Amino acid sequence: MGNNFNIMVKHLILLFFINYVFTQQTRFEELPISQNIIESHSVSNIKNNIVELNHQIVNQKNSFIYDTEYLLFQKKYNFNDYEEIRIILLIDSVPENGKLFLSYSNNQFEGPLNKNNIINSNELVSSLIKSDYVIFKYLHPINEPYPSIIFNYIIDNDLYKTSKEVKNSLNKSYFKNNRENNKIMVSVH
Repeated sequence: MGNNFNIMVKHLILLFFINYVFTQQTRFEELPISQNIIESHSVSNIKNNIVELNHQIVNQKNSFIYDTEYLLFQKKYNFNDYEEIRIILLIDSVPENGKLFLSYSNNQFEGPLNKNNIINSNELVSSLIKSDYVIFKYLHPINEPYPSIIFNYIIDNDLYKTSKEVKNSLNKSYFKNNRENNKIMVSVH
């Protein structure tokens, strides 16, 4: 019995060793930091509203050399009246190694978002934002053609609805919840 126990212990040690050596590790991407002045815009009338901006994020005047591989594009948007919002970006022709970050207050950020995160219509919808600002930070590979990244809409979260049909127009994709939107509640006793 002692011999079987020793063999079992050796197998367990070998199993733990193999598991430890071959563990998968996810590489954490850090938010790009720059000491350069960031172009800033203020946006108001967000509460209970859909605000159309149509602002290009990537342009020559808001770019800086970040390192030997990337240019950094930055733009900041301050929100004057908000609670919970989502932002809609239209993105086209992002290079393979392009990385978009959305930075919020309270040291929160989304990213890196790349061409794999974009749905068929080139539309990117942010997660729920509870911040009084967003800073777009786009790392662009040097010597690649510039993409088009347009900050298209800010949507009050009360008005937001995810559409299963990506090709719907804005009016069909986002709507205000009201009494006419029927809800069925089921309770189990």
